[in-house]
Amino acid sequence: QTSFDASHPASFLFGTSEKDAYILTDVCSGNRRLESNVWHLSDSVMRFHYPYKEEYGDGLVISFCFVKAGQLYRQQVSLEKKLPEKELKITREVFRDKLRPGQKEEWKFTVKTPQGLPAEAEMLTFMYDASLDKIWKNNNRTFQVNYPVRLPRFNWTTSYTRYSYFSLWFPYTRLTVPGLVYDAFFADPLSLGEMVVGYGKPSSRLSQVTRRYTSSIEEVSMNRKSAEALPAGDMQTEASDAPAEVRTHFAETAFFYPQLRTNENGEIVFSFTVPESLTRWNFHGYAHTKGMLTGTVDGETVTSKDLMLTPNLPRFVRTGDKTSVAAAVTNLTGKNLAGTITFTLFDPMTEKVITTQKRTFATEAGKTTGVNFLFTADSKQDIVGCRIVAQSGSFSDGEQHLLPVLSNQESIIETLAMPIRGGEKREFSIESLFNNQSKTATNRRLTVEFSGNPAWYAVQALPALSDPTENNTVSLTAAYYANTLAAYIVNANPRIKTAFDAWKLQGGNKETFLSNLQKNQDIKDILLEESPWLTEATHETEQMQRIATLFDLNNIQNNNLTALTKLKDIQHTDGSWSWYKGMQGSRYVTEFTVQTLLRLSALTGNSPDTDVRKMLQSAFNYLHKEAAKEYRGILQEEKKDNKHTGVSDAALHYLYLIALSGEKIPEGDTQKAYTCFLQQASESLAVQSLSEKAISAVVLHKAGRTNATNAFIASLKEHAVQTDEQGMYFAFNESPYSWGGLKVPAHVGVMEAFDLTGDAPSVEEMKLWLLKQKQTQQWNSPIATVDAVYALLLRGNDLSSNRGDVRIVWGNKVMETLSASSLADLGCLKETLTDGSLLNQPKKITVEKRDAGIAWGAVYAQYNEDINKVTRYGKELQVEKKLYVEKIVNNEKRLQPVTSETKLVVGDKVISRITIRLDRPMDFVQLKDQRGACFEPIESVSGYRRSNGTGYYMSVKDASTLFFFDSLDKGVYVLEYGYRVSRAGSYEAGLAVIQSAYASEYAGHSEGMRVEVAAD
Repeated sequence: QTSFDASHPASFLFGTSEKDAYILTDVCSGNRRLESNVWHLSDSVMRFHYPYKEEYGDGLVISFCFVKAGQLYRQQVSLEKKLPEKELKITREVFRDKLRPGQKEEWKFTVKTPQGLPAEAEMLTFMYDASLDKIWKNNNRTFQVNYPVRLPRFNWTTSYTRYSYFSLWFPYTRLTVPGLVYDAFFADPLSLGEMVVGYGKPSSRLSQVTRRYTSSIEEVSMNRKSAEALPAGDMQTEASDAPAEVRTHFAETAFFYPQLRTNENGEIVFSFTVPESLTRWNFHGYAHTKGMLTGTVDGETVTSKDLMLTPNLPRFVRTGDKTSVAAAVTNLTGKNLAGTITFTLFDPMTEKVITTQKRTFATEAGKTTGVNFLFTADSKQDIVGCRIVAQSGSFSDGEQHLLPVLSNQESIIETLAMPIRGGEKREFSIESLFNNQSKTATNRRLTVEFSGNPAWYAVQALPALSDPTENNTVSLTAAYYANTLAAYIVNANPRIKTAFDAWKLQGGNKETFLSNLQKNQDIKDILLEESPWLTEATHETEQMQRIATLFDLNNIQNNNLTALTKLKDIQHTDGSWSWYKGMQGSRYVTEFTVQTLLRLSALTGNSPDTDVRKMLQSAFNYLHKEAAKEYRGILQEEKKDNKHTGVSDAALHYLYLIALSGEKIPEGDTQKAYTCFLQQASESLAVQSLSEKAISAVVLHKAGRTNATNAFIASLKEHAVQTDEQGMYFAFNESPYSWGGLKVPAHVGVMEAFDLTGDAPSVEEMKLWLLKQKQTQQWNSPIATVDAVYALLLRGNDLSSNRGDVRIVWGNKVMETLSASSLADLGCLKETLTDGSLLNQPKKITVEKRDAGIAWGAVYAQYNEDINKVTRYGKELQVEKKLYVEKIVNNEKRLQPVTSETKLVVGDKVISRITIRLDRPMDFVQLKDQRGACFEPIESVSGYRRSNGTGYYMSVKDASTLFFFDSLDKGVYVLEYGYRVSRAGSYEAGLAVIQSAYASEYAGHSEGMRVEVAAD
């Protein structure tokens, strides 16, 4: 008996077969040891008896241990205090486990306390279609309240030095967080096996009836010979004038009542109308009282009829699809039946019959049979009504559904990016647009969009950072840095303030202040509301709309005073900064803070104010000591013959801070450390990363080591890549993070090194890459944003001084960015031309940039085309779709390509392989893979996925599967997922369409194809 209370003592036996053993026993409760004894046992057993006492609290833990022949033996016994019964007793007074579709029901339950008295309780109850468990079944569903028992725990350890020891561990104090969460009744699935909704045959047993609400894989009992084999004399075929019963209400939740209350007798009564699905239902109820007595009740019920018809309808069809609809008939009348199944397609708006087909059936008692109906979808209706009725004498059953008919024409968007440099005149061919100028491409529409001076978009990226995101050193420093630098940039460029004043006059809803995610919704394949990025778009738009506050000098001064006060408060007496106040001082956090403040002075040309100078001097005192400490550590290692090579990251940044500040280095170990680190940096060319080489080049240049500086600059240029469109960049400058968070500062660091050595042409080429990053990516890092804006606007040629004068000629159509219709100072234009004006235009566009600086734009071609005539399209962003059927060859699974000659069969597993190619990093990439009407997805649950190291969100729809990628680096990505073939016929397989939601000018699509599924 290991549980006890005041009336029931606990008792147990303890013994050992060892001879002459001395047993150490400790009795503990809560955080106290109550007893400690030593017992002498020799191959014997003794009884322990413990009546409950108040001082025992939640219970006792008795620990036994002894050592024999160098071996530690241990045992632990927990005696828990008996808790009062907390479970409510719920009795089903009225509950029927067999129901008819559509009938009115009233159920009654009785809730009683553990003492058998009527309970004053609240009850949550719901009933749902059991077939949903095939998608996700949570076997661990529980509504029970846990009452934890706090008992101490022992941890015994033996060492290898012939000593033995034990320790007593007591639990930490637990904090109770108030609050209840009501809307998470089911846990999210972590992984699912293969599952296809609707897979399997209908059973003739009543207890196993399950409604298949989508396509089944096997066409149940479709062999007509089985129906014809029964003698006609054995079948009941009497005529009846009774109207056929047609079911139309197929809700998957019968009811959900969250707040039912008991009456004075502890009874709960509720009513509902049974949905018309023929299926098994799961019922669950949970009751609780104010005193947290809880109880649950579960049950199952089945809706059925004597004669049941179960159709197997597709989720949708496309115009031109030749599809089959299976109908299974189950006979539970107890006698053989023969009758007719009628299949009717009708216009749901007018009830006008489109077509009617009839099949006879014959089925034995307790058996199931079925038939197939074939039809071809046409383009006259977007939705058709589908009614299937089985009738035999006085028995009838049927279902009526709405079937979406999708167009076999796809609305296609094809894009052509048009980058150009200052003083250039380029021609862009649009011959490949409109499906290579296909004659069957209809509803043509072409949009020309151009930005004469994209540098303004970088300025718009300056977030309103007047308030730090957190009260830590990094956030406070970043806020001070960003605000001060932004104010300086505006003062140095009065046109920026003028432009923002003009933009504000347009109002907050104008496209100027919209995030790239929110722009051009008319030419994006997936609307923003259907993507998971609405929050990001809203956030970026709010930043742009609030940017005017960044130019309020009073606001900047107040916020910077607050930031500096908090930075002084976090700084330790030794000069170091920690991440948060109260944490240990960090060399890395201190170097980051000093570097940021020094760079701010270097960029603005203004000396730090008094408070900043004091903080910097204190920080340098700390960094000098840390450098000397690291140097002494190197000497100690060298005495042990451990050769130290390379310069540490902390030491390299120390050198960089000395170079930026001109700080005088103290004599002694600090001076020796500086000399040592400088020499190590000059010898580390072969092992340093991109950003480290850039820092080393700046350090060596400031130290006057010209030869070493030139070597580092040459190495950086050796790894540089230069293209006409993207300028100069570093292909290996890839990181596991995106959003320009690490790549942009590294890129700007190299620009700083090139600028110091007088390489202005390379600096200008690297600006182009920075702007192209802003074109396809969102800058969320504040340091990355202000670094990039500074590099674009102040280093070398000032891009904001260019007006963005671009002239576009297309046949006799002339468009100019500096026309009266363009946005003030932005030099933007957007114009759409429709079908009539396109037909007589030449197939090329001429673009001329008539002043300095870069510009970019795009052409968007929108049209409708038959899916099977669409050819693959894409340049910077490409997608390829291939289908493979899984076959067993020599007892091994093999994937065979699906072509126009391939004959699939019902039940085949088909793999959709999507290959994505990008020639540059992109954020917010969306992919839609359309699905043929004969396919059922194996994975039907939407959610976040990872494949080959790439994360994405997958959303499963009826006619397609959507994929959303927050960020993709340059490269090739392959996705694979599976379907099951669910029905015979001929179908459009659908396209794969991809587009950057952030830069909609980058898009592509796969080619179309048809698939054939053989009939049984």
